[in-house]
Amino acid sequence: CIMLKRVTILTALGATLWSGALVSASEPITDQEHKERFCMAEALFFETGNQPMIGMLGAAEVILNRVESDRWPNSVCGVVHQGPLNKWWKKRGKIVPVKWKCQFSYYCDGKSDDVSNIVGTKTWAKVIKAVNFVYSQFGKLQRDGISITNGATHYHTTKVNPRWGPLFEHTITIQEHKFFR
Repeated sequence: CIMLKRVTILTALGATLWSGALVSASEPITDQEHKERFCMAEALFFETGNQPMIGMLGAAEVILNRVESDRWPNSVCGVVHQGPLNKWWKKRGKIVPVKWKCQFSYYCDGKSDDVSNIVGTKTWAKVIKAVNFVYSQFGKLQRDGISITNGATHYHTTKVNPRWGPLFEHTITIQEHKFFR
């Protein structure tokens, strides 16, 4: 049954994404919805930009599963930017997270998160397709019981072994990422 659901979502992806058409909202989105989509795109670019579409969607599902949980912030931006901030940020005028102490490593790895130089690239276009699919189709898929990650709320690259890994159930590996719940 799980494999059938994965085949279903891959078929939906093929029809929706690889046709070359971007999925767009039927109604205009609010500024807050735009901000949420941008946070999702930023996270997917830095966390999974080198992965196939299914890997991006797996990471997006983890983010959305966290948003739906009482254990994490209730917004995409809140989830992907969760972590302690350096105490001195108020004096310098720039919010800086404590290095390596946040939920999504790209946000606190000490590197720039500015995407202005990558907008318009093929990778960014793929990320936007993933984000559009997430916001137009994920709710329906989840209501139908279709999950790429089997309800994962955590993931990490296969290149690391975080100490929290053994505490959770491994649900699936997609390319270079292991997913857990």
